[in-house]
Amino acid sequence: MSPLRILCIHGYKQNGSTFREKTGAFRKLLKKQVELIYLNAPLSAQQTCSEEAPEKASTSGAGGDEASRAWWFSDVQAQTFNALQQCEESLGLDESVAAVRGAVKEQGPFDGILGFSQGAAFVAMLCSLQERGLEPDFNFRFAIIVAGFRSACQEHQVFYNLPPPYPLPARVWLGGQSHP
Repeated sequence: MSPLRILCIHGYKQNGSTFREKTGAFRKLLKKQVELIYLNAPLSAQQTCSEEAPEKASTSGAGGDEASRAWWFSDVQAQTFNALQQCEESLGLDESVAAVRGAVKEQGPFDGILGFSQGAAFVAMLCSLQERGLEPDFNFRFAIIVAGFRSACQEHQVFYNLPPPYPLPARVWLGGQSHP
């Protein structure tokens, strides 16, 4: 039996490599049953000197892989993101959906999709697109959403108008307990 293939979507100011590192114990636990494929967000998130970890300050990744990435920006002018920031429109969401579409076409198929933080919020939007039939290339059988949130951006509210029951299975972990 071949392992489940899961597309992994990192959080804000992370990238595929850093998310892979942070999920090391998870990968080891499931190594024979699951193949995790990590995707980099298409947007570069600027990191200030005060935010940069000292050990990473002088490290430059090959091809910019170590750069901080984002799936969308809530502040269009500053090109930054804050989960609590209410905004009328965002920047970069279309490019991010296109990046996932490209990964599905080039590296898929995937059985499921996993997202963390901003990536989890983005995964919820991707699932909405799939369930509405707006992304025919998406065929995820399940979603894992870790530390997700509802986007405060007005243009994203359309993603949350899908009436229950939600056909795509998802699990939410709160305080160490799993909830359907």
